Amino acid sequence: KAPTGYDLPTETVQAFTINASNLTITKTYLDPQKPGAIEVLKVDKTTKDPLAGAVFQLWTDKDGAPGEKIGDPQTSGADGTVMFSDLAFGTYFVQEVTPPTGYELSDPAIQGPVTIDAALNGGTVKLTFANPQKPGPKLPETGAGSVGNIVAAALLAILAGGLMVTFGRRRRENG
Repeated sequence: KAPTGYDLPTETVQAFTINASNLTITKTYLDPQKPGAIEVLKVDKTTKDPLAGAVFQLWTDKDGAPGEKIGDPQTSGADGTVMFSDLAFGTYFVQEVTPPTGYELSDPAIQGPVTIDAALNGGTVKLTFANPQKPGPKLPETGAGSVGNIVAAALLAILAGGLMVTFGRRRRENG
């Protein structure tokens, strides 16, 4: 039986002969690692619906930060997922490079470090990136705002007219 996270080697039995000149035999068997995977799910931040069209890049770890790119960027499908598979033991980061149309980048846009090791036993680490929708264009104020401005202007005009009449009378009386 191979240790957790490893497969048995392809060569598990070797024939040998023991004689007077060959009293010690040493054979090393290497158990291959079971590769792991990282599955990314891209969703709308509010509705949690899956989003297609987000582009993600996988990176190696370098001193706790993204190091070298691994492979080409991958784009989420209609189910909102991207799969980075056949990953050797190591530490990785996943970056959202481009959000889906109509959405802002996730915050944070980079998740990690993600560790693929023997404890994962060939399994998959799942990450979720949630994107907020971009705000729509700001519409000009209409309706109540315009009416309020017209009413304010009318009141100022009435007040100004009243002041002119009052000062005009005083001028004639003092005059």
